[in-house]
Amino acid sequence: MKLNKAILTMVCGLSILTLVGCSHAVRISAYPQKQMIARGNLTASDIEQNIRAAVERNTRAGWYVEKSDQNKVTAGFTHGRHYLQVTYFINGSQVYSQITDSRNLNQRGDVIHKNAMAWKLRLDKYVYVQLAKAR
Repeated sequence: MKLNKAILTMVCGLSILTLVGCSHAVRISAYPQKQMIARGNLTASDIEQNIRAAVERNTRAGWYVEKSDQNKVTAGFTHGRHYLQVTYFINGSQVYSQITDSRNLNQRGDVIHKNAMAWKLRLDKYVYVQLAKAR
């Protein structure tokens, strides 16, 4: 009888931990879309090169440039088994970022693991600082 009670207590405890673990997800739309307007004298090629430079400075953190052209720069991030892809879209002098792919980050529609948003926002900061300093 005591063994059954112990097993039931353990199963209930694991169920609670599973439910608490689900709270690590956040809504992507809850984070305001950051957009930057680069200086007027920067060409699309200049903007692309500055975004690439910001991503490449973050290789130790796990970021790398997957592909780029004058319309967008796609950055990949790996951390263990987790993968996140962020694309920086370039439209004239406007730049904005968006999560375009992920693996093992529990992404379902507009919901993703909170670490993914933290990683994206950190890279956004580096990219936008780089663009603000660009001449």
